[in-house]
Amino acid sequence: MEILGLVENMSGLKCPYCGKIIDVFKTRGGKETAKKENLKLLATLPLELEVVKEGDAGDISLLDNKELLIAREFNKMVDEIVKLTKLTTPSMHDNERRRVL
Repeated sequence: MEILGLVENMSGLKCPYCGKIIDVFKTRGGKETAKKENLKLLATLPLELEVVKEGDAGDISLLDNKELLIAREFNKMVDEIVKLTKLTTPSMHDNERRRVL
């Protein structure tokens, strides 16, 4: 199985009062690990209190809210994964050609 890259989860917490990102855990660990292992860093996903609350209730529709940093980062990650899998997944034409060979 090919590893497409790493995701740094819980990368900072957006302060609900001032909007500043608070580093709750060590910073840049995902970037450093990706570089060390020669992998792509797909995303750094922050903690968002709204997503925690809604996720616990089974509702992830907040990921459609472009005002939330996590939604923007998550969607960038998804776009990157789609792009990478299009590059690495053989097309149907390639599969048909292999059957003929």
